[in-house]
Amino acid sequence: MPLLFCALAKKAYYNTANTNYKGLWLCKSSIFIYKFTYLPGLRTADIHNKLLYKKMTLEDLRNICISLPHATEDIKYGTDLCFSVGNKIFCGTRAEGPFRTGIKCNESDFADLVERDGIVPMPRLSTTGWIRIEKATALTAHEWKLYIKKSYDLVIGGLPKKIRQSIEQKNDK
Repeated sequence: MPLLFCALAKKAYYNTANTNYKGLWLCKSSIFIYKFTYLPGLRTADIHNKLLYKKMTLEDLRNICISLPHATEDIKYGTDLCFSVGNKIFCGTRAEGPFRTGIKCNESDFADLVERDGIVPMPRLSTTGWIRIEKATALTAHEWKLYIKKSYDLVIGGLPKKIRQSIEQKNDK
């Protein structure tokens, strides 16, 4: 019996050849339920990618961004869907055409992220810490949420004191 194993999971599941198995995978703080078919030569990395690197969709991205306090959305520059706080963009993506999303990040995250496949420095904005994510599977679902939240926090931190205080007062209410 081949062993299906997820490097992040605390459980491994056995499966007979060419049969389907619905497994409950406990990975960190999330629970994944997936259906696998055994294929000869299936590697742990293949299962890991299937579990974590789900393709980000425009709707998923929108849900993450809009869930942040006082975030607004607007179409700018023709076909770019931009998410802002205090009239400053923290995330922008194409509403049409090939997938491309831009987010702001700090220096250490910038250095780590641009080394990944599908992530490049944002042209003309890389000096200010912006990256462009060109592959919808370049980040895990958890990383998408984490880096969008960090981008949001960086933009709020850069807002003028008066605007930041008005946002904080709205949060207190």
